[in-house]
Amino acid sequence: MLSKFAGTVYQGSVQGFAMSGGSLASIIGLLGGGLLYTQLKAVSFLIAGAIIYLVFFLSFRLIKAEKSRMK
Repeated sequence: MLSKFAGTVYQGSVQGFAMSGGSLASIIGLLGGGLLYTQLKAVSFLIAGAIIYLVFFLSFRLIKAEKSRMK
């Protein structure tokens, strides 16, 4: 989806950059989650739930922007 916004010339570069960023985010997320759990125990699950909830509702803005761009 991200590479479609880049156009045909930069599509591969954007896709590669996105994959690298996703891998880095995965590593940082696992390390951060482990650290958060050792410090806060069960509260860390509430924080993770709040972040998921926030991303869920922010995704509706992306869907709305995508629909308006298609018109």
